[in-house]
Amino acid sequence: MFPEGSVVTVPRTLADIVVTEYGIAYLFGKSIRERVLALANIAPDRCLELYRLFTTGAWDKAAELQRRMIPVNASVTARFGIAGLKAALDMLGYYGGPVRSPLLELTRSEGQTLKRILLEGGILK
Repeated sequence: MFPEGSVVTVPRTLADIVVTEYGIAYLFGKSIRERVLALANIAPDRCLELYRLFTTGAWDKAAELQRRMIPVNASVTARFGIAGLKAALDMLGYYGGPVRSPLLELTRSEGQTLKRILLEGGILK
């Protein structure tokens, strides 16, 4: 048993479910391509743009957009987890809401880092 307040994490390759007001993303056993769609929870417009660029053959622009989205996607999945996803939704004007115990809210420093990442990714203006 872990002491109260212990942080328990799993490798990002084992995260199996992400839930937001947009729906549920089942990630367990998914490929990297399929996991990228988790980004759609906070940046649906960017994901649609990425898809449009790719399907119209604008591969250089699609690759550039995808590279900008990698830190954003990592922040709301592996790096900051559920707390990061909820904080990002709040920053974007949606309702992320509080995290449930035993998870902890982001620290002020983590929140500032997440905000910077969202700004640099063009998700937050």
